[in-house]
Amino acid sequence: MWLRVPIIRQALGFREATVQDANDLATWLGQDVLPHEHRPEPVLTTPITREEFLLGKALAALVPSVAIAYAVYAVFLACVAIFARPGVASALIRGPDLLAQLLFTPLLAAWSIGVGLGLSARASDIRVAQQLGVLVSLPLVAVTSLIAFNVIHATLGLALGLAAALLLGDGLGWRIMAATFDRERLVTGTRS
Repeated sequence: MWLRVPIIRQALGFREATVQDANDLATWLGQDVLPHEHRPEPVLTTPITREEFLLGKALAALVPSVAIAYAVYAVFLACVAIFARPGVASALIRGPDLLAQLLFTPLLAAWSIGVGLGLSARASDIRVAQQLGVLVSLPLVAVTSLIAFNVIHATLGLALGLAAALLLGDGLGWRIMAATFDRERLVTGTRS
């Protein structure tokens, strides 16, 4: 295996990094990147409400993630329609699955983004926020896994109930997060 690495490097035109490469990179970072570094203070001190600020921050993460999820699912459906045998394609492309993707993708993305924003704004350490985010999302992972493995049988009523619960959770979580968000703590690093 290790004998192939030089061949791959040579074929792709790569070479081993040197100290001069590191110095060149440091110079480039210092001259071209750092002068354009964006600090959060001007954004945090803009004359908008905290709800508007958090909405913009959430939408900046939500819109691309949902668009990418839909695009990947569309590519999957196209590949199944083109390359799969008709019996396999009809088993994989079903109306309820399409509806579940369209309905639950933005709701689950909004939940995870809201939880992430709320925890990261209140936690003093990013690792704590990540661990709490995983912990808070475990019930959703458990329910979706149980549905995927047919332990809980998916019905229209269950789907509508889960969608309503997620919508309610997203709305309540948004209100709680907006109420506990503190710009001053983010700018100064201290609690107000």
